[in-house]
Parts: sequence; structure tokens; C-alpha cells
Amino acid sequence: AALVVGALLGDRPLPELMCMARERFRCISLDRVTKAMVSHNKPDPELHALTEHRALGDVDAFISHSWHDCPDEKWDALQRWRARFKLENGREPRVWFDKFSIDQRNIEDSLAGLPIYLAGCKTLVLLMGNTYGTRLWCLVEL
Repeated sequence: AALVVGALLGDRPLPELMCMARERFRCISLDRVTKAMVSHNKPDPELHALTEHRALGDVDAFISHSWHDCPDEKWDALQRWRARFKLENGREPRVWFDKFSIDQRNIEDSLAGLPIYLAGCKTLVLLMGNTYGTRLWCLVEL
């Protein structure tokens, strides 16, 4: 299903889309993410350098959020989830987080792989604020 939705989003043959998604699948350890990074709602291509390549299925969570929600509430919710994860797993979570994991210099290719990135994570974490339900990409992720 993820491949079909991805093909619709990116208008690419399924094998090509899968190959591209595998090559571009990146995550960040949450201990590398600061409140300041989460607080602004403008793309910052430099954040991509903080990520690392991972195999599909080897990332703990896909972080779904609206860039327009309250940054303090979003940060607090993320930190509560992080604390629970660390308590249960004894380590920092590795997450797919669009601000970091998408190459902001090549957004079109990155967005085409979105459904595959979601399927490549072990769980989905929703940071649902007031604008979440009004943002198209948030709804696509669901």
C-alpha cells in the first residue's frame, strides 16, 4: 500500500520509488534535537546533516506534526514520548522527523517517498496541536 500511495505522490515506477526511498531514508537520534530546532517553522537545509542513513524498518518512530502548531506544546509532547521510550528501551529513540530527515534541497524526491518512510518506522508518533487536522501533509501521513 505504501508503494502505491508513494507512486501516486511521486509519479514514478514502483521499483524506482522503492530504490529511491531506501537510499534517502534517514533518521535522527532525539538527543541531537533541540527546542530551538523544533520551534521555528521554516525549512533549514543544514538540519539534514545531523541525520544518519538507516535501513527501512530500523527506525523507532515517524514523528508526525504540523509546522504551524505551538512549538512549546510540541516540544513538551515530544519530550514526554522520548522519556517513556528511554525508560522502556534504555536508549535514545531514532526517529524520522521531516525537519531533519527530508533533504530540503530536494523536497520533491523526499516527499515521493513519504509513505515508504512511514512504513519503514516501527511506530507513528502524532504531535497533534490545533492546526494538525487542517494541514494536508499531516492528513496524508495518517
